[in-house]
Amino acid sequence: MKKKVIISLSVVVLAVCLACVIYFNNKGTTYEMKVRIPAGSTEAFVCSDEEFSPAKDNVTLSCGQGLEETEVFFETVEVKEKNAYSNIKLTADKPVNTYIEKGGWFKISVAVQNPTDEDIEVGVIIDNVRAVRIE
Repeated sequence: MKKKVIISLSVVVLAVCLACVIYFNNKGTTYEMKVRIPAGSTEAFVCSDEEFSPAKDNVTLSCGQGLEETEVFFETVEVKEKNAYSNIKLTADKPVNTYIEKGGWFKISVAVQNPTDEDIEVGVIIDNVRAVRIE
């Protein structure tokens, strides 16, 4: 009887440890996507060279380096389902949580113009990123 209890408890502890490992390894990281705005750019939106894949079916966006307030949207690169993603209004003091297809690949576009003579770089911070690649 004692042996069965010890074996049962061992199995339960092992299952809980395994569930914790799976849960914590599935959690995405925070990444700052960089978007280079060319000198003299008057484009409505400028897209990142980097692509990201979310770890979950939602991400949290916030303003990063050089951004105070802007509109952003996801440009789909590789997805299973064709979803329409609306523009998201970002402000410096308020992160925005939004739906996105888990496992798909996306670029981020920002509504930033650059009237100067030099390229500038801005960042959008994305929480729950599984992977990043450069096109």
